[in-house]
Amino acid sequence: MAPPSLPVSSCLLLLIALHHLLLQPCLQSKRREQAPDFLGIQTTMAAQYLSEPRTSHGLANSGDSQLRLVLVGKTGAGKSATGNSILREKVFLSSFSAVSITKHCQKGSSTWKGREVVVVDTPGLFDTEVPVAETVKEITRCMVLTSPGPHALLLVIPLGRYTLEDQKATEKILTMFGERAREHMILLFTRKDDLEGMDFRDYLKQAPTAIQELIRKFRDRYCVFNNKATGAEQENQREQLLALVQDVVDKCNGRYYTNSLYQKTEEEIQKQIQVLQENYRAELERAKAQIKQKFEVEIRKLKDELEQQKQKVKMERQLAEMEAHWVSKQQTARDDVLSQNKILEIILNGFQAIYSLFKD
Repeated sequence: MAPPSLPVSSCLLLLIALHHLLLQPCLQSKRREQAPDFLGIQTTMAAQYLSEPRTSHGLANSGDSQLRLVLVGKTGAGKSATGNSILREKVFLSSFSAVSITKHCQKGSSTWKGREVVVVDTPGLFDTEVPVAETVKEITRCMVLTSPGPHALLLVIPLGRYTLEDQKATEKILTMFGERAREHMILLFTRKDDLEGMDFRDYLKQAPTAIQELIRKFRDRYCVFNNKATGAEQENQREQLLALVQDVVDKCNGRYYTNSLYQKTEEEIQKQIQVLQENYRAELERAKAQIKQKFEVEIRKLKDELEQQKQKVKMERQLAEMEAHWVSKQQTARDDVLSQNKILEIILNGFQAIYSLFKD
């Protein structure tokens, strides 16, 4: 049975806690003492329970060839279509609708300049009647899919009429992610085709003040997408965006975004990878023992030394093939862990006490 709708006070508490839970960067103790209280609340159960993130950045692993992107924005902004444009194939379900088509965080990948580009599409969590349990679950799923942290957060906003409701949804997203996370954020405007050939800079001269203010806040880090584009147009806008993402990464000294909960998530993922790899090693040893036992029985039955030698060669070949198979499994252990619901449940269980704060 789905949780009941939340009163306004509980919604505020949810936003406050998620602000701490997900991406609020680490502050020095002196800064915490001097900082104004968020929405006038000095001490809450959430603030007592949630630990402050240790850092707002993570050093990119030299062996990490991924570029991880997260699409965030209001329902109907065009996140899924944008994800498909970046990936150059229809990975995410996308259609014009007043309600969210995307129900769960999803991941797709492609390559760019020899680097794997991972794109995570998210549902509009803060602009629809989403139960609290589902909100926490999808935030957790997003963290699992982008662990140890995203390199860029793409705030997707459609061109056109920018209503007060749209502004509030944007502000909720920005509040949730926090000020320092904005270093990793890029504005991505969709529906470029609605400009009908007008230069975007000319459009900005008559755009809503709120849009102009957003661009100033993001220091002109923006791209404009036509998600109906194909061929050279699609490739050019994709190249422009990914070059901007790389510029953001470079300006952050090669770091991706992370915080204490991302770090805990990655630690749990690594634990599960180790468990899975140990299981794979044990399975390899069992399989090798079975192969040896089978051939040793067959070889003992043979009198001809040449036939015995042929069986030994056959046995060694099967052992080598089995070894190669399980070595390959070891290398894909992370993907295997992330494809299982078990890891999401394990990490989500660690957040259950947080969810209990929002229950009536």
